[in-house]
Amino acid sequence: ADLRGFRGTVLIFTELGNRYWEEYEEHVIELQKRVREHEIRFAAIYVSQEDDVYAEVIKEMTSRAREKGYNFPIVLDHLQDIVGDFGVDEIPEAFLASKDLHLLYRGAIDNRFVPKHSERIEYLGDAIDALLENREIEMKETEVVGEPIKWIEPHD
Repeated sequence: ADLRGFRGTVLIFTELGNRYWEEYEEHVIELQKRVREHEIRFAAIYVSQEDDVYAEVIKEMTSRAREKGYNFPIVLDHLQDIVGDFGVDEIPEAFLASKDLHLLYRGAIDNRFVPKHSERIEYLGDAIDALLENREIEMKETEVVGEPIKWIEPHD
């Protein structure tokens, strides 16, 4: 899909069965609903793991998307080319790009898995709001708390 022309694009790298992503799914669906009319588009990129069978993953991710009511497309990165190109090590990780596809934000969706924080900070939501309000994004990158990628091939 050509994502240029929208005010912003959010890509979220994840995988089937990722416990962190399962905590975020409904939040991401609601966030997409909130900003869709402002031409912010989301896509989830499912990273295939070392022992995944392609046909089974397609079936499972389609079923999960229907069950949860995803309002964004999902793409299977079966060969792990996309995740490698983006330099992702732990998932889920979110990226926000401008309409010209310049990177504006990279990192966690929020801080719910950082134990020292008692107050929720919506990193991705705040970055999207700043983009929509033509403000500088204060936190351009945050640490991801998630599960490491199980690489098919050895990876640096």
